[in-house]
Amino acid sequence: MSASNPKAMTVSRPGRAVRSPEGVATAPFWVEMLLEGSADGENTAMRATLDPGTITRWHTHPRGQLLYVLSGHGLAQSEGGPVAELRAGDVPSAISAFRQRKTAASSNGCSRWRPGHDRHAI
Repeated sequence: MSASNPKAMTVSRPGRAVRSPEGVATAPFWVEMLLEGSADGENTAMRATLDPGTITRWHTHPRGQLLYVLSGHGLAQSEGGPVAELRAGDVPSAISAFRQRKTAASSNGCSRWRPGHDRHAI
């Protein structure tokens, strides 16, 4: 763990979700920070819930990314690659430097959990 992470066990309860920053997707989506680091490289965890049809802008994760799909149906794509369907229980990962985007299916939303070391990643 790092300096800004808890020194004892903590339990995060639902209800602290906020709307995503403008411009990171075609529509705002819900973001809930479960563990916040104060500097890049510190442990973080977040839950993101995309409304139906919401698509994130093309982006990269310099340290890579691991997701766990909690519910719903979504899609993920690396630039130039095929579209991958995502369903509850799936664990997509991306190596660093690949441009990618994610979307919730048009028929229902998609909720995912992301552990990481990047306090700015969505």
